[in-house]
Amino acid sequence: VVMGSLEYKGKHLKSVSRGDIDLKGETGESEKGKTRQRYAKLLDLVKDKLKDDVKDVRFSGRLKDSPCCLVTDTGDLDPQTEKILRAMGQDVPGGKRILEINPDHPLLEMMNSIFEKDKNSPLLDEYVGLLYDQALLLEGSKPKDPVALAKTVARLMIKSAE
Repeated sequence: VVMGSLEYKGKHLKSVSRGDIDLKGETGESEKGKTRQRYAKLLDLVKDKLKDDVKDVRFSGRLKDSPCCLVTDTGDLDPQTEKILRAMGQDVPGGKRILEINPDHPLLEMMNSIFEKDKNSPLLDEYVGLLYDQALLLEGSKPKDPVALAKTVARLMIKSAE
């Protein structure tokens, strides 16, 4: 709330978890276009699978190590403000967030190779759900289905140990 109105040397401070920003620096537009084109169908699949949970799914310009994150759209309440208002007993409108996916993360490459082999793979559904739950955990929220998350993580741990 306070940060939205601060200014330093003529620059307005902006929350890194709000809106569409590019923190990666000077990445060529042709490289971004190739990435978008390469993963476009996978991104459409993720959008379709999460249409009830998120407002949009897009590539991120702010992520370096993480595969995904949830951000608020410009003008929407951020998760911390929503929590504060709920704790005060205020009625908070349930706004959906935007899932941003890191196009440079190896997980996206692996998901895309599964998608190219079998567009209807149940493994893709599982991974899309895990991405969303991971984004929820990273922002400090509870996963949609904690039991399913725990079972999926246990199954993946067993599979990787074999």
